Amino acid sequence: MNDNIAGREADLAARRAQADADREERWANMLSMAGDALDSQAERRAKIADMQSANDSAADKAVSGIESTLDDLTSGSGSGSALKTTGDVNIRDFNSAYRSSRVKGGDSMIEIIIDTPDEEIILPVAPEEIEITVPGNNEVVDVIGTGEVKIIRKPGLATFQIESFIPDDEDGEDFIEEIQDWQKSGKSGEFTASELGINMDVAIDDFVYSRRAGEEDRVYYTLSLSEYRPYGAKILVIKAEENTTEAAPAGEPRVDNAEPVQQTYTVKNGDCLWAIAKRLTGNGANWPELYNENRGVIGGNPNLIYAGQVYVIPQGWVTA
Repeated sequence: MNDNIAGREADLAARRAQADADREERWANMLSMAGDALDSQAERRAKIADMQSANDSAADKAVSGIESTLDDLTSGSGSGSALKTTGDVNIRDFNSAYRSSRVKGGDSMIEIIIDTPDEEIILPVAPEEIEITVPGNNEVVDVIGTGEVKIIRKPGLATFQIESFIPDDEDGEDFIEEIQDWQKSGKSGEFTASELGINMDVAIDDFVYSRRAGEEDRVYYTLSLSEYRPYGAKILVIKAEENTTEAAPAGEPRVDNAEPVQQTYTVKNGDCLWAIAKRLTGNGANWPELYNENRGVIGGNPNLIYAGQVYVIPQGWVTA
């Protein structure tokens, strides 16, 4: 009986020893796996750091290249151009995009000045881009026997917008007040961005400014401008000719020595020589006769006529 008890105790001790050995092995395996995971995480972090370093290096090179290009553009020594154009001879709209430098610390490498009759306004921060649109006034007409033809006319007024920001301080308030005073004056101003090759007389169309949550130190604004062309009323003086008609002696037919009065036609918007000939004679094919009579006014291109021009109507044409 004692032998049985001793055998069971020995067997229990062996099981306990095996359980302890198994437990130690499991702990060793868990620690090994944890170490491998830490090594993998460290490797991933190292790779991420290398990628970030490479990206920072590439970004620095890109910024350096942009700054070099901007220096070339502002100095005029580079091979690039700050002016981008698109279009052809029959384009409806002609766009010119002028890109300025990036802003550094609230200052800009590009100086933009608006010289108004009352004061000189300097933009605190240059916009990222100035896109100028020059609308075309060309017209397509359907000519009988020919089909559609393009009537080329003078372009319209250039328009563009300035989108930027100003500091929300006393200087910013002064800028807003200056723009509003200019807007109320009803006068034109001279817009100059010498580094971009822009200089034109402009009129203010709209001025919108706003403040954004989280950016209490800035005021964003949009300034809409359009090209201004000076104009004035033209006075047309018509001198009355003396009547040279003489009374015929009794019994003789009356002879009228007065020269026939020339009839004229004033060109309207949308007119072309074919349409004018059609209106005056009923046949648009007579337009070459009208052109030859007024070649000195029209010039060498019969397709290029302008509203307001006065043409002499050929003799023999029936007019209303």
